[in-house]
Amino acid sequence: MSNSSFKIGGVEVTHLTHDSRSVQKGSCFFALKGGTTSGAMYVMQAVSNGAVIIVTNRGAEIPDIPVPVLFVDDVREAMALSAKRFYKNVVDKMDIIGVTGTNGKTTCTYIMRHLVGKRVGVVGTLGAYVGDQKLECNLTTPDPIQLHEIFYKMYNMGVRTVAMEVSAHAIHYRKVAGINFRVGMFTNLTQDHLDFFGTMEDYAKTKVDYMLGDRVQSAVVNADDKYGQEILTARKDAVAYSINDTSYLEIGQNGSSFHLGRHRFDLQLAGRFNVSNALACVTAARAIGISWRKIKKRLATVQPVEGRFNILQHPRGFNIVIDYAHTPDGLEKVLSTAREICGGNKLISVFGCGGNRDKGKREIMGAISGKLADFTVVTSDNPRDEAPLAIMYQIEAGIKSSDNVNYQLVEDRMEATYFALDMATAGDVVVLAGKGAETTQEIAGVFTPYIDAEIVKDYIAKVN
Repeated sequence: MSNSSFKIGGVEVTHLTHDSRSVQKGSCFFALKGGTTSGAMYVMQAVSNGAVIIVTNRGAEIPDIPVPVLFVDDVREAMALSAKRFYKNVVDKMDIIGVTGTNGKTTCTYIMRHLVGKRVGVVGTLGAYVGDQKLECNLTTPDPIQLHEIFYKMYNMGVRTVAMEVSAHAIHYRKVAGINFRVGMFTNLTQDHLDFFGTMEDYAKTKVDYMLGDRVQSAVVNADDKYGQEILTARKDAVAYSINDTSYLEIGQNGSSFHLGRHRFDLQLAGRFNVSNALACVTAARAIGISWRKIKKRLATVQPVEGRFNILQHPRGFNIVIDYAHTPDGLEKVLSTAREICGGNKLISVFGCGGNRDKGKREIMGAISGKLADFTVVTSDNPRDEAPLAIMYQIEAGIKSSDNVNYQLVEDRMEATYFALDMATAGDVVVLAGKGAETTQEIAGVFTPYIDAEIVKDYIAKVN
């Protein structure tokens, strides 16, 4: 984007970046302090590539350079606010619906897209979309410069409402600073990201503070969650939703139906957890003035989200569920729902845990699978820089702590999937958890194409 009149610290800039490799003539370079490096290390490279001003935190050591340096209290916040202004503050002209929580964020943004009904943007784990058109995006919540560029593109495409996922990392790193949320939605909070936040208290505080902040105009909160109750106690204007408010609740393999007051809703998404997601969205839709009639009509047409409890049927008469569940709570909900589908038949669980992430949840997830599944195949997820077997042994310890120790360790995920599918017979359910709609597997820094659904389809093709 060309914005020749834009100035930072009195210096005219035409480009914003925090990556010294992408600096061009006229750039403002934000020197961020990373986990292991200081942005100051890259200042010289940024200047040589054409940066006209450097923005960094007060107290940072900056080498002698021939361009101005602007020292600020929080460079990440300054970057977010600068990006907002650089892209003409278009975010202020749109209704932004921010969804935060450990699980359910992606599904809620996609349900909201349908309920709003007009041209709606979605930003989250699966990318940035306007309708079926994907805009470039590779993080749940993109960095502020990319995020506001996405808002700018969406606005110029006629978008006036955006449903976006707001991750705990995004809140912590000030990625959403300066954004006014027409609605903030809180789905739930369970163990995740403790490798980063250290304790559940710190992880929870990040999301609770977001929901209590004055940037959230209307708060929609899950009353069935203990942290949701904390938000509802502290924020008297928050609107609660609860699955206990429903009546005539019927949950089946192909969807659910329920009443909320005198209104009946039909949903094509399976699982009790998706009823909760739907209630969050119905409540949010009402908060922005959408009629009951439109909500009921549009909710009934929502299709399953890619990688979220997708059910594939095998010709031998069993079902395969593909889901992104990668937390203890997520795995428990998916396996519990799958158990309802298979009834008295076998429930086979296939999952692993990501490397370089919260190690504490591995044993917990093993215990959950051991308790709820008849057989568990422990395998790789995205082991990243860790040894896959080391991760698997931690999961195995959890399985051994449960009453059910029917399991097998199969390091290769495709082989593990085939092992589970070979075992299944008519009426069984095989759950492939952890990767959902991901298209790659990360092992030792190498990203290899890998899609759970494609592996299943290849298996079906080979055995028929």
